[in-house]
Amino acid sequence: MQNIFGVAKYIEHVTSTTLNDAISQLQTTHPSGFLILCCDNGLDDRTSLDQTLQTIAQPVFGGVFPNIIHQDTAYETGMLIIPMHAQLEVKVFEGLSECHENKFSIHFAMQDFSTVLMLVDGLARGIGNALNQVFQKFGQSLQVFGGGAGSLSFNQMPCLFTPKGIIKDAMLLVAIKQDVELAIGHGWEVLEGPFLANQVDDNQILQLNFEPAYQVYKDVIERHDARELDTENFFEIASSYPFGLERLDEKLLVRDPITVNDQALVCVGRVPENTMLYILKGHADSLIEAAASAIQEKTVSKDIQATLLFDCISRKLFLGDKFTQELHKIRHTLGENTPLFGALALGEIASGKAGGIDLHNKTAVAAIVMSSD
Repeated sequence: MQNIFGVAKYIEHVTSTTLNDAISQLQTTHPSGFLILCCDNGLDDRTSLDQTLQTIAQPVFGGVFPNIIHQDTAYETGMLIIPMHAQLEVKVFEGLSECHENKFSIHFAMQDFSTVLMLVDGLARGIGNALNQVFQKFGQSLQVFGGGAGSLSFNQMPCLFTPKGIIKDAMLLVAIKQDVELAIGHGWEVLEGPFLANQVDDNQILQLNFEPAYQVYKDVIERHDARELDTENFFEIASSYPFGLERLDEKLLVRDPITVNDQALVCVGRVPENTMLYILKGHADSLIEAAASAIQEKTVSKDIQATLLFDCISRKLFLGDKFTQELHKIRHTLGENTPLFGALALGEIASGKAGGIDLHNKTAVAAIVMSSD
């Protein structure tokens, strides 16, 4: 079986010229498409890149992220171009923030695909509705994985690479004729709760236990942290105290509060109304171990072709210098000769054993391609 991913090419300085040169070199491998992962930092000329993307003969797909991953390094600048060799089909859906039930007509001409790579504008509203529509269309017949593109400035801007150019407020689906194994791990533990999210607006928590959400959250954090929480230092402190959404499978889905809108807490991803929430805490060792252990469970006594990893940028912000240990441990678990690439995302996407497709936060999601027997 031919590898789904070809040899990835890293470009340190991103311009339309360097992108064109890299694509020309990779064309010699006759790829079926190109996955392009790019850092937000240093991406100055989106207009010329937009034009270049529209001239590439094969389907292109990918996004702009805070960091990209190649082997055991998280790069803060540059671009990674990965030629694809599996049969694939790309669909682009715009207007994600206005996504309502049955807005997207999702149909692929290709038959018998088993995997969908899903990339979204991580700062868009409507992501939860889009995930539900994809699940309603395909059910549990597919493995779905991916992540949220965007900038740590939290300013929404064009961030998805598509055959139409660079766009924002959109969803990108790539159907692939290749099986993958999904590994999901986070390692966060309960600090306090539960709290009832009795009033929400998509990705904004307005009230907890019938009180203004920000004040409830602030009171809890300041009982456990010596720092005083305010709107200026909110993201820095809140990155250590995410929410956990209670689910039927008794596993917590992590949800990241990133900023404050009046008294509302703005999260990456939708929070269902009347959900029970916990405020979580983390320890570096438990987070690192959880990511590696999830992969280990899926790869025992198996040969691996390659792994595409969507890890959370806020895990790196929380772990600091120790984030390198997480990547090293993941790489060691996979095997030092196994290609590893991906992105540090604004939300990680994975289909779950209990049904549905979830947008995770502060979580590592790995799509592992196994070698044929």
